[in-house]
Parts: sequence; structure tokens; C-alpha cells
Amino acid sequence: MPPRERHLENVPTETVAGVLRDIRYHADGFLIARLDTGDVVKGNMLWPEVGMHYVFHGRWERHPRFGVGFKFEDYQAKQPTNAAAIQEYLAENADGIGPRIAEKLTEAFGERTLEVLKTEPAKAAEAVAGLGQDRAEAISRQLKEIEAREALCITLKELVAGTRIPKSAVHDIIKRWGSDAPEAIRRDPYQLIDEIERVGFTIADLIAKKVGFHPEGYPRIRAGAIYALKQAARESGHVFLPKALFVQATAELLAIKPEKVVAALPALIEEGPIILREDRTYLAALFHDESSVAAKIKALLEKS
Repeated sequence: MPPRERHLENVPTETVAGVLRDIRYHADGFLIARLDTGDVVKGNMLWPEVGMHYVFHGRWERHPRFGVGFKFEDYQAKQPTNAAAIQEYLAENADGIGPRIAEKLTEAFGERTLEVLKTEPAKAAEAVAGLGQDRAEAISRQLKEIEAREALCITLKELVAGTRIPKSAVHDIIKRWGSDAPEAIRRDPYQLIDEIERVGFTIADLIAKKVGFHPEGYPRIRAGAIYALKQAARESGHVFLPKALFVQATAELLAIKPEKVVAALPALIEEGPIILREDRTYLAALFHDESSVAAKIKALLEKS
């Protein structure tokens, strides 16, 4: 049971486990649910499954209106193994299976029920009257999809472990790329900066290091160069940086020799994210914005 008589702030990470019994709220990847233990849990989860056993990691919080609940930062899903839990899980998550069919399945296959449904649906259809081959195969696909989703979450967590990426950002990554998310990250982790909110250069760079990107490779220099110009605009309002200052800022950010940045500059200009005019280095978007504003001011002055 949750602690009732002590302050809940600054509490070390704790663990709560139970079967997800009732989803009270679920939208935009955020879940509030009740477990079979009676505990209320809340946190980021894309695909909550009623009847699934979860282990949550986080801490207890006291809400002034809703009372004590468990705010989780991470979780692991464990498929049910006892007959009662399997019956509930199937009745909640498998289309076309009610309590009676679920009970017949567990009577026939016991703890192996879910595995049989996934891998041998014909055997399940033969053993349980009223199930039918088509329905058994549909359930098999459903269970495999659930398993694949959990495997996807695990793979992504392993990819970003140690980077302090917000858990909600992991869910946004899945929404953006679906089952292709791990491959998309391995191919170009720096695209996370533009595609996913709350992921900046530092996090993307850590992920790139984990997946084997060369510290002096062009993809890293490209991302660092763009970030250096964005920082100059965001922090100091600079639309451009003098070339020498741009090279120095990028080299310091990436902890590489300035010559590496200079060598990459022609490719950056040819590819398009950076524009060089005389000695001024612009982000392409800011250059075009400044040019547009200048043209409009010129037109107004000519009319006056």
C-alpha cells in the first residue's frame, strides 16, 4: 500500500507491480489507471493492456484533489501466467473472445494458452468448440502485434538508455516512425532534433555515439554546425556569424579541430542548410527570412 504518513517529495525510486485492471484516462500517450492491488498509477504509456501484469518504477505522489498515486517513469510488461489472469487478459484484449471461451482455452492449455494462440492457432481452434479457425488466427495476429509493440518499446529504451531523453519523447518517436523507429534512429539520430520536441543536440549526439557515429564524421559536423548557428540566433539574436567565429563555435561544440569544420563547409553549402555570403555564415532559413524582410523594407522606401 502507498505510504500515507510521510512526506512524499524527494523519495527514492520505488517499484509497484500489479495487473492493470481499469483505465481511467488515456490520451496522447498519458495513462491514469488502477491496478488489481487498488493502487492508482500514472505516466507515459502508448499501449496499455487491461489484464497485463506490469512492473512500474517511479515514486509516490500526493495530489491535492485526487490523493496518493504512483507516478511511474518506466515500466516492464509481463504477460499473465495463471489461468484467471489469462482469462481476463483474453476477454479484455482479444476480439471475439468472451469469458466462456477464455475459460475453455485455459482449461485446455493452462499456462501455455497465450503461446498456443500465438504459434498454433489451428490447435486452439480444434481444441475449443465455438472458437473457429478464422477467429483463432485473428487472435494470434492480435497477440503478436501486442508482443511486437512491447518489443519495440524495449528496443527503443535500450537505444536511448543513459541519454536522459524524456520518456514522453520515446512515445513521440514511436508515433513518428512506428515500427521503423529503431532503424530511423540508427540511420540518423540527429533528425530527432527537428522531428521530436524536447530532444536537443546533446541528447541526439549521445544517441549517435551509442549507435556508432564517427565523432568527426560529416553527419555530426552538419548537426553541430546547424546547432551552433541556432544557438547564436536564440541566445544573442544573431542572424549570422562571421565565418571564423562560426568555425570556432562549431569546433568547440564538437570538440574537434577547426580544420574539420572548414573541410565540411562546402558540403554544407551545397546541401543547403547553410549559406555563406562573403564572410557571413547563415542558416538558410534565417538568410531567406532576412532577405525577404529587406526586400519589403526596400519596396516601402521606394514608394515613400
